[in-house]
Amino acid sequence: MAHAAIELYEALKEAGVSDQKAKAAAEAIEDIQDNKRFRQIESELYGLKSDVAELKSELKIVKWMSAFILAANMAIFWMLIKMAMAHGG
Repeated sequence: MAHAAIELYEALKEAGVSDQKAKAAAEAIEDIQDNKRFRQIESELYGLKSDVAELKSELKIVKWMSAFILAANMAIFWMLIKMAMAHGG
């Protein structure tokens, strides 16, 4: 049991609530806490999904930029070869 659930169980037992009802109440508190954690995790996961989507779109841009730079370098290299051959290569 989580700390809050144990405290609730012990308080209910001191107040004279039956063991079965005190355990049920403590378990209900744990379920509520688990639901809060689940919603928090779900929210963080949604944030991560949007971050991944943003990174994917940025990666596409980087790929296109890299391809353009490679093509430009190959064109320059080709012109240098042509100039070298024209001047005595």
